[in-house]
Amino acid sequence: MNVTDAITITELSRLLQKSRPTIYKYVVDFEEGNLDAIPYNVKELFRRIEEEDLSHDEILEYCHTRFGAGDSTLSIEAKKAIDFIKDNQDRLDFERLHKLMRKALK
Repeated sequence: MNVTDAITITELSRLLQKSRPTIYKYVVDFEEGNLDAIPYNVKELFRRIEEEDLSHDEILEYCHTRFGAGDSTLSIEAKKAIDFIKDNQDRLDFERLHKLMRKALK
């Protein structure tokens, strides 16, 4: 699996706190075998994505653990919940959801 099959350049940029052009360069260098041009931690992430066939969630968790990057205050489960809400906002009762969340957070 190629790195960009599992996660977007934009996400990697946010997670690794590097510019998108830098991430593009790292990906190209990795694919061409120019490994000396890539920082060790990024090279290790790319190698794991490629060799271990990491899922999107596993990549997010790995980056959170290794780099403390991205939306580090949100857990993977919270991110999934937010994505679910975004995807289903036209079918949700937000007043009821808000009440349930307030009750759960007491």
